[in-house]
Amino acid sequence: LAGAGALVAERGGTALLGAVGGAIERFDLAASAAEPRSRGHRGEVRSVAFSPDGSRFASVGDGGRMILRETVSGRTVAVVDAGCGALRDVAMARDLSGPNVVRGLLRRLLTLRQRGAVLVAGCEDGRVRWWSASDGALQRTSEGHAAAVLSLDFSPDERVLATGSQDGTVRLWSAADGSLLAVVDHHDGPVWDLEFSADGGSLLTNAGRTVEAHDLATDATTVKIPSARSSGFAVDPGGRWLERRSGTRERRSTNF
Repeated sequence: LAGAGALVAERGGTALLGAVGGAIERFDLAASAAEPRSRGHRGEVRSVAFSPDGSRFASVGDGGRMILRETVSGRTVAVVDAGCGALRDVAMARDLSGPNVVRGLLRRLLTLRQRGAVLVAGCEDGRVRWWSASDGALQRTSEGHAAAVLSLDFSPDERVLATGSQDGTVRLWSAADGSLLAVVDHHDGPVWDLEFSADGGSLLTNAGRTVEAHDLATDATTVKIPSARSSGFAVDPGGRWLERRSGTRERRSTNF
């Protein structure tokens, strides 16, 4: 993996890594083989996300470009210059703005068959862009943040999008129409990272010097971990433990 960056996404045996020079490294984990690099970004790649069914992935970066590709072939589906500054994070989910989804037996147990998917990226100018994952067409723009959007995540049921900003706030948006649902504004600094708990009842945030768990039903902070150099966190699959990762390689697990 010489020259590759951090692992940014994995789905169905394919791993995606941001590489030097704005390229994406694709790896077939079963075969332990690297696929041809996907290029097209101007500047560093900041985030990569798979579509719900894993057939496509989107990438964004400092150059303000969103690129949508097929996972297996690497074929480029769409290249969009967002026109809103650097794009720091991207996420994909089922498109809830159209007809109702139909339940059916697909992979594993009972899952949802989507008629389409939507991909969302946070902009340097504080806006949130929503695109169709089928052709990259812009669907809508959500506005409200006063500074760059640094992080975002969909709730487990994909009905709510949370965005964290350099302005110190977290905003919750309806995935159906992009409207603002709520604002969490108690952070002391930029919200560098955020993630929903497994049950969707709590929102985990990293505001640089503090990692918090925020109960969305009661609007109360249930866990608050001071950290001089916090660089991120992870939540276990059961949604019970929050692990902080710091610049000193310390690991701290907390029940929330």
